[in-house]
Amino acid sequence: MVWLFTEPLDDDDDDGKQASNYPSDVPYGVIFASFMVMILAGSAVFTMLSRVYSLYNIATGTFIAASLALLIPVVYSWVRR
Repeated sequence: MVWLFTEPLDDDDDDGKQASNYPSDVPYGVIFASFMVMILAGSAVFTMLSRVYSLYNIATGTFIAASLALLIPVVYSWVRR
């Protein structure tokens, strides 16, 4: 996953060539560092939670949080209409 994030960020045509003659202004280093920080933060949070809660409870809470996060665009699209 980490190595596949660069291609969608580039400004390429369908034939794979860059649309402009200028190099890409995408800050790959910042994006990669953000990925690594979030992985480290997730590992630290899991370590702290696993001391208190069972794996089942952590997985259930993660599923509920993800479901609520994915529900936000659905509710927002209904409110916007």
